[in-house]
Amino acid sequence: MPIRVMRAGETAKAWSSDPYGRKLDFHGPIGEKPGYVLMTFKMPSKGGGVTDVRVELSGDAIEQLAEMMIRADRENAIKAFGRALQLPPEPPETWE
Repeated sequence: MPIRVMRAGETAKAWSSDPYGRKLDFHGPIGEKPGYVLMTFKMPSKGGGVTDVRVELSGDAIEQLAEMMIRADRENAIKAFGRALQLPPEPPETWE
């Protein structure tokens, strides 16, 4: 899934955009943290090279994300939640 990656340092005057589409990967629940959803992506680092980014969401953060999804695009969020609710629960041994 392509995402828009933007960066700004504490002293930056504006956000700068990464012109290349990045791939956002979702993982979870995380085996060692069953209440978490994990997102990972890569972005160019300021000094060259690539930085790996890992974002762990749990509890209130998942709820807030769901609310923001509904506010951003209600129709597609409801469709996505509906499809997700049709999935059978996975046993813990299949978690990453």
